[in-house]
Amino acid sequence: MINMLSKERVGSLSTGFIIAAGYANKIRRTAFAQMKDYADAREIVRATAALNMALFDVLREFNVDKTDVVRIRISYRIFDGKISWDPDTLEVEIFKRAEIDVNQAKEILKLKLRETPPEAPQEEVKALKTVEALEEDEYEGYYE
Repeated sequence: MINMLSKERVGSLSTGFIIAAGYANKIRRTAFAQMKDYADAREIVRATAALNMALFDVLREFNVDKTDVVRIRISYRIFDGKISWDPDTLEVEIFKRAEIDVNQAKEILKLKLRETPPEAPQEEVKALKTVEALEEDEYEGYYE
């Protein structure tokens, strides 16, 4: 029987795009999915808690609001069941929420829709005709 704690793993954890308020849960879930065969649950909880506390300070330092969208990536190493994070590989992308005047946006949309020609642009019509021709050629004479 192989002792799972003797396995070594080097990997990278990425949250994907997520609302900042949910980054800690996403890191914990992703870590469990990636690390469960290489470290025990207590170690995964310990390591993700330490990372999440440190990331909280990083996000606060950069005035990230809980409604902003973030993507966090960091590499890790597991050796003898212990997880270590590589801070030199940390990547944090922050996407700030922008408020717009919805009424103004509606007016612009209405104006642009009135300007739109009733026909599709020629490039799209040509592309559609090409696809239709290919489909017709495939069955031409088949039912005659």
